[in-house]
Amino acid sequence: MVRPRMDMKKILHVLLFLLCFFSFALATTTPTPPTCGPMTDASLDEDCTNARCVAVNSSCVTTSAGSRRCACVNKNVQISATECALGPSILSSTTNYVFSTDLSRTSVTVGSIMFDGLSTFPTNTFSIEGKVYPDEGILDLKRNSTHIDVALVKEISNAKTFVVALRATSGEFTVQQVVTVRITSSSFTPEDVTVMLVEGTSKGTLIADVRTTGSLGGYSNFEMETTDQTARALFNVTTSGQVLCGQDMFLSDFTNNDTVAKEYIFSVKATNGGQRATTATFYILLFKSTFTTTLRENWTGNILSYTITSTKFQVAINDTLPDRLKLSKDLMTISLVKEIDYDAGITSIHFKLDLVTTTSTKSTSVDVHINIEDQNDHSPRFDKPNYQSEITTWEWVTNNPVDVFDVTDDDSGTNGLFILSMSGETDKFYIDGDTVGVLRIKEGASQPVASTTYNFDITATDKGSPSQSVTVPVSVDVKKIQGTSSLRFSSKDFRFSIVENRLYTTSFGRANAAHDANVSVRYTLIHGGDFRIDPSSGALTCSTAQDRETAANHTMVVRARDIATNASDVAVVTVQILDVNDNGPIFLASSGQHVFQVKEYSTGKEIGRIIAKDGDADENGRITYSIVSQTPRAHFSINPGTGIVTVSGDLDREDYDTYNLIIKATDNADAPRTATTSATILVDDINDNPPTFQTTYAVTVKEDSAISASVAIVSATDRDLSQHGAVTYFPDTVMVNGTVCPFKVSVETGVVKVSGDLDYETTSTYECTVTAVDMKGCSNCTGRLTGSTTMSVTILDFNDNPPVFQGAPYRANISRDANINTLVTDVITATDRDDTKDGNGVVKYHILSSIDYFRIDRDSGSIYVASTLDKVNDDVVTLMIKATDLPQNDPAMEAITNITISILTEQPRPFFRRTYTFLLTENEKPDDNKVVSIRAYVRRASEEVCDCTYDLIGSDNSSLYIDSMTGDLRQKDPIDREKTGSRFYVRVKATDRHSLLYNTTDVEVNVKDVNDNVPYFNNTQQNFIVNQNVLVGHVIGRVISVDADELSHPIYTAFTDVEGIELLGDGTLVVRASLSKYTVVDMFVSVKEENFRGSISIFRATTTKVHIEVLPDDYNEHTPVFGNDAYEASLEFLSETGTEVKITNFRATDVDGHNVTYAIQTRNDRNNLKIDSQTGKISVHIKLDDTVPRVLELVVIAIDRSLHPKTGSCTVMITLHGYTETECVAKHEYSRLEQDSNQRKVFLGLFIAMAILLAVVSISAVFAVYKLTTVKRRTQYQENINLAHGKTTKASDQSGYDSLAAGSKDEETAYNNLKDRDFAYLHAPSSARY
Repeated sequence: MVRPRMDMKKILHVLLFLLCFFSFALATTTPTPPTCGPMTDASLDEDCTNARCVAVNSSCVTTSAGSRRCACVNKNVQISATECALGPSILSSTTNYVFSTDLSRTSVTVGSIMFDGLSTFPTNTFSIEGKVYPDEGILDLKRNSTHIDVALVKEISNAKTFVVALRATSGEFTVQQVVTVRITSSSFTPEDVTVMLVEGTSKGTLIADVRTTGSLGGYSNFEMETTDQTARALFNVTTSGQVLCGQDMFLSDFTNNDTVAKEYIFSVKATNGGQRATTATFYILLFKSTFTTTLRENWTGNILSYTITSTKFQVAINDTLPDRLKLSKDLMTISLVKEIDYDAGITSIHFKLDLVTTTSTKSTSVDVHINIEDQNDHSPRFDKPNYQSEITTWEWVTNNPVDVFDVTDDDSGTNGLFILSMSGETDKFYIDGDTVGVLRIKEGASQPVASTTYNFDITATDKGSPSQSVTVPVSVDVKKIQGTSSLRFSSKDFRFSIVENRLYTTSFGRANAAHDANVSVRYTLIHGGDFRIDPSSGALTCSTAQDRETAANHTMVVRARDIATNASDVAVVTVQILDVNDNGPIFLASSGQHVFQVKEYSTGKEIGRIIAKDGDADENGRITYSIVSQTPRAHFSINPGTGIVTVSGDLDREDYDTYNLIIKATDNADAPRTATTSATILVDDINDNPPTFQTTYAVTVKEDSAISASVAIVSATDRDLSQHGAVTYFPDTVMVNGTVCPFKVSVETGVVKVSGDLDYETTSTYECTVTAVDMKGCSNCTGRLTGSTTMSVTILDFNDNPPVFQGAPYRANISRDANINTLVTDVITATDRDDTKDGNGVVKYHILSSIDYFRIDRDSGSIYVASTLDKVNDDVVTLMIKATDLPQNDPAMEAITNITISILTEQPRPFFRRTYTFLLTENEKPDDNKVVSIRAYVRRASEEVCDCTYDLIGSDNSSLYIDSMTGDLRQKDPIDREKTGSRFYVRVKATDRHSLLYNTTDVEVNVKDVNDNVPYFNNTQQNFIVNQNVLVGHVIGRVISVDADELSHPIYTAFTDVEGIELLGDGTLVVRASLSKYTVVDMFVSVKEENFRGSISIFRATTTKVHIEVLPDDYNEHTPVFGNDAYEASLEFLSETGTEVKITNFRATDVDGHNVTYAIQTRNDRNNLKIDSQTGKISVHIKLDDTVPRVLELVVIAIDRSLHPKTGSCTVMITLHGYTETECVAKHEYSRLEQDSNQRKVFLGLFIAMAILLAVVSISAVFAVYKLTTVKRRTQYQENINLAHGKTTKASDQSGYDSLAAGSKDEETAYNNLKDRDFAYLHAPSSARY
């Protein structure tokens, strides 16, 4: 085989051409088709001179006054306007059908299209039909008398919309209409609905409407499903899908008093006939807005409880409590884990319990107020564990003090108050005082006569419940004094006052007893503490500064004793500590704990109290409060005396939601002390802002949009927070005049969907008002605010109106002698109500009948003569006329009518009613009984047989003849099929003897073949090539013979047997063993006919030589070849990894017998697909996403397994079905990305061209080396062959290579050459054959 030389210049030219073509293709855009201008419509009794009549059964007629008006026409007769309506204007009152079914089930009727428009015409019998667009074999329409049943016959994965063209015919009336049918899934994904319902909601309050939840399809009846009987009692679900409160909602009716929230769960089921689906599961949290309780001091444990069983709600504690208090939360309770000490100043606590949905879309809170009740947890305490006192008989005087008891109790209030009591000696002593008890001599107590000791107990008992007490022992020794004295205190109680924080080293007072001048007195203090008394003068001093805040009074007993007689007297000394301003105000709470909340616009409301304490007394301890600063605005005031903070200005949370105050506490001393603290005020939201839309909306909607088709997304925002600012939308949209627009808004998402029938021809634009309402999920709340915007909707015309013929059916007359292009009629007119902008209302006309004598003007509908009519056999021709509109984007619609054309002629000519066929057998003798009777007819008053003569004209076959009088056609001579062929025609002419007019018809003659020829070989040798390494069973080729008969059954026989190669009876050469020892195989083959029925008159060559050249193992001449250059397949967009792409007959073969491997060469940029290298099966490797093109074009290569492999390729185009596109990138970004992509394509094209050029140069170099080596090897190989046959190699290396190449012939090429030569020989003149 001669290998072509690589011409580098030609290769460069080809590459440059491809590069230019690639650049031109990138820069070329498809022009936009032109649009058609508007057309004028005319109704009944309107001028139609330059307009078309659009009323049913109307046509443009000429009145008696000569004007052109639209009038009712039926069967070419003008009728009344009432009769004109005999034919419904519509077939189905519903234009958009939605049927729900299981999309995986097939051969089931999903619904019916009702022809209710025909019900007003009970006397008419209509024939109805329908056609589906697109017709993908998914739906099957079953016609009935009043409706069409729609059946799903092919499984679909997602909801799908179809257009169905309807047509009803009754007599001369034809009515057409287009409806849409949407098949949706009856399986719903249950939606979860979370509702927060405050305690106190009244019975009958609407909680939710299930009909606005999800897509309900055809479901209409609803019911509650739950095993919780409490939920069933609390909530009602109406059959129409409304969820209501079944009674007044109070938690205490069903739970403990400490429960602040409880969750109830139930489902709502939707039913429709036998179908059933869960549409929503409701999670309703019933909660208290406030919770107040009282706890005892030192108490720990559960404060409150809640019951939340799902994961839809979360509970969080929102508090600003001091660190010494700690709350704990578990799944059901809030607990106090640290004891509260009331005596430390904590008398109440307040916090919020936040209730939030898991998705954080809804939230509320429970205000928790806990009052702390003081507990009597401390017992009174004496300053001494026991008391031992002395008194003399001289001091035994009524009301004289004996001792002082100092008692304290750390409790507060009544728990800290106590009384003192004695047990024993109550006739001698009594206790005077409360916090400081003075033991005194009781009136009437008899004086002891001698030294005596009194022992008794003193008990201090507080006033708490239960009370606590403490008892100490008291011992009073009474000493006998014999002498007398004039010594007596003039007062039993001395009171003095000193100023705190001062040292009194000099006397601040005297406790003197009266006595005679000659009496010497000595003074002493009992329980004097820090106080001292001068023994001689009774002057009181204090060398230690006293703190009034520690003890405001000090009580002690002073004793004056006569030194001479030891007579003595006692009195009580009380020292009052006077206050100085030594303490500044102290705030009870830290700055971080002064956090208050108030709703906005609460002017005059008291929001909290700032409390400071001052240990000083009177004016020194009286505090005045003031606000030093407040940011960002001065909207608060404080009561100077109480510290109560009040709102003094208008608070707007949307301006400022937090205020910071600096508050000062000042005492009223002459030199006042101050303290400051900070307070944070959080402004709570109220519903004071309506929802607002940022823009008006202008959208376009296709007229055929299905119910629930998305139109737009509206969005309103509300400056308020939480549930106040959560926006929902009113589902209904209305026009200015109050008419409801055919669009509904999703309550939750703002998605606007089609909710009614759209008819461009009725209303082409809508100005709809869209309304948003705040406080989402609070249907029973008052004070909800709304906001509105305008949505302008432009309806885009859809081709939903078929053309309507006016005045159909039609009749016309034409002379048989009319010339070509003669107008037959111009009354055919079809009108279309659709707009002409996109071609929907543009009508074109076609002739459906297979008659080529007439043509129709596609634009006007006028019919003209297309060819001479003298060849038309019939005098009346009926044409089926189709009017079709020309939508650019939608399915076309059509109308069909008939026109009957009468061909008028003065002299009727003969015509044939049918065509004729004559069946004969090759070489068969003529049989007079085998006849074909040909008859011509002539139309006159009635159709009759023509008085004609018959002739065969223009026929060169003399084997047939016809009877000129009867028209009988017979065989005259035997027929040789190999000369005439299997089929030929003879033309019969029938001439009317009276008018001499004639007509012709062609008679088809079929000749059955007889096996009367023997097979033969047209050459003496047939050549084949095979590789040494082919496997057993490999087919080398087929020996070919020639036989002129169709029924030839040649049988081949080998004269010589060759080990390893078998010749089958049909001529196939098959490898049966290894061919490694062969280089050339020659065998002789004969052929004979199995069922020969003729006689051998010419001897042919029935023997040939079969020459098989066996090539070495490394021989590889052919590239692998795919069955097709391009394959097409489809794949679902959502296919999982591993899904196989089904491709019919996708396989490559190698003539050389090598095995083939497969690979994806290019255009698998994202490696989404992979191919099995052995089988060639393509499957999904990486799951597809919306960045993948809708059509994947792969270049797949096949590589043969040889020492020098060759590669073949094909293109595989995979179309993705169910392609889903997301709005990840703005549309203007897509335009920019597309522009960048086009630029990259140009640069990529240039890069590829340069890469190919470099690759070609490299391959050429390698090929040159390979060629040089191969030529040498083949020359040596040829020399070996010649030596084996006794020949001597004299040619050069190149001639040896060419000789070897010339011996290799392609099997198919060899067969075609043999066939051409054999048939040329067969048809050649006898003199030229030999």
